[in-house]
Amino acid sequence: MSSASPPQSGGPPPPGRRQRLRARWADRHALPRFGFWLLRRGTIVLAMCVGLERRT
Repeated sequence: MSSASPPQSGGPPPPGRRQRLRARWADRHALPRFGFWLLRRGTIVLAMCVGLERRT
């Protein structure tokens, strides 16, 4: 019998913070239509509403 060497724990390094953020930003297209709209336009609309509210 031959003894098998233990598997190496090397492999590719885990993704960095920048790569994870880029992947999450690319995944936004997988959201439902309303969720995608909230991320794209909803934040702009909300910021405008808050800005107008503070102005009055």
